[in-house]
Amino acid sequence: MEKKIPYAKMKTQMKMTVCLKITVVFPRPLDGKHVTPLPLQYSLNGYSSLHQPINFCLHTNISKVFSPTTSLSLLLMSQTCTILYIQCNPAKLLNLTVQELEQFFGTVLHMSLFGLPATCMFWSQSSRIAHVADVMPLARWEAIHRFLHFSDNSCQPTRDMADYDELFKIRPLLNHIFTKLKQLPMRETLSVDEQMVPFKGKSRIKLYLPSKPRKWGYKILVLAGSDGVPHNFEVYTGKAVHLPELPDIGASGNVVLHLAEPVLKNRNFKLFFDNWFSSVPLMLVMSQQGIHCLGTMRSNRLPGSSMMLDTDLKRSVRGSFQEKMAYV
Repeated sequence: MEKKIPYAKMKTQMKMTVCLKITVVFPRPLDGKHVTPLPLQYSLNGYSSLHQPINFCLHTNISKVFSPTTSLSLLLMSQTCTILYIQCNPAKLLNLTVQELEQFFGTVLHMSLFGLPATCMFWSQSSRIAHVADVMPLARWEAIHRFLHFSDNSCQPTRDMADYDELFKIRPLLNHIFTKLKQLPMRETLSVDEQMVPFKGKSRIKLYLPSKPRKWGYKILVLAGSDGVPHNFEVYTGKAVHLPELPDIGASGNVVLHLAEPVLKNRNFKLFFDNWFSSVPLMLVMSQQGIHCLGTMRSNRLPGSSMMLDTDLKRSVRGSFQEKMAYV
């Protein structure tokens, strides 16, 4: 038997689609000349068949981050501060090697793919993960996890100091990752967006965003290419980073300027972002740098522009939209 839908319910399901289109036109960079991106070092030479980010990561990212030279530098950087925290028991020195450092980071990355609530479950008989348990014993892994430090806590600024950093303990590691990400080949189309790293433990930088699928966790602002490979990121600690050499265009716009630093200027790169970042001053600054950008815009960020109210636009026929063009 065919099920009949009441007219009132059908009317609520057939909602009118409303489209609001705003076009802002800027002068063409470099006297209107068309500029193409760099053909060699910023193209995926040799990786055209690698369509997934994980495949590209296996061929490029891991080999660059954990090359013998960088692994040795990470080892020296960590051992300098790790020695300070094992002096309580000199009979049990950590004696961390380059191979163990690589194995530790590899197991940490592999553990992130599973949802086990406790670390010891990777070695447990009931939930054993061979790719982790066969690399090193649980006692050795926990010892490295306990004593591995990248910064000297005695040098950490206090909260009332201007140079206080919430990420002081891992700042050397983050700077190392930033340097390596900026060396990766970059696609012509890029995007700036935010993502949540799920976490419900105790942390001062943990956020609660009810509109996100993962409501609790760390907020990370990322610059990534159309292939999903990140080129720069920033861990949100409660305030946006503003570099003195960049113009101050507001908190959200400063984030885009900071993340877009690795993008070469006047090379026809395209940058996309949503309405939390978009603003007219940001569009102007990016245009002056020769970077094309596109994003949705909030009506309250368009000074001097009067747009139709949402209620009036919904009363119009289906498919109605309002379009305005501005030259700035």
